[in-house]
Amino acid sequence: MAIRAGRSALHLLALAFLLILAASPCLQARVDHRKQKLRGRIGVRKKMEVMQQDDEALVKLENAGIERSKAVDSAVLGKYSIWRRENENEKADSRVRLMRDQMIMARIYSVLAKSRDKLDLYQELLARLKKSQRSLGEATADAELPKSALDRIKAMGQVLSKSRDLLYDC
Repeated sequence: MAIRAGRSALHLLALAFLLILAASPCLQARVDHRKQKLRGRIGVRKKMEVMQQDDEALVKLENAGIERSKAVDSAVLGKYSIWRRENENEKADSRVRLMRDQMIMARIYSVLAKSRDKLDLYQELLARLKKSQRSLGEATADAELPKSALDRIKAMGQVLSKSRDLLYDC
């Protein structure tokens, strides 16, 4: 009976303590504060997980960008530069490119003409090549070419066509 009375007294004491806690605004504020801390910790954990996922996604994007940049050949060939304003418009240097291509073909056909003893064609190709080189000069855009450049492009095209007919064997 004494044990039962001890337990009852203990239960009553615990109930009284809980009632005091519930009634006390100061203690209630502490309990609320602790609940907020727990909620805050859970929120911080969720935020940390989201930030970690964002970091992983960012690393994946950076690696993909690095791979793409490795795939792009950064060597600038010839006198073309991506930083020049003339190259913003693709057609701003179409004649310059055409002249350069014609000059390359003229060099090739001149070697073939010389090797096949077509000296007249060889001389004509060299003459047109020199004229094209003079008119092209340091030009990187069509606007920098002289007015006679279009006539020289046409003349070189005729000589290259003639060379192809005479020298090209399939």
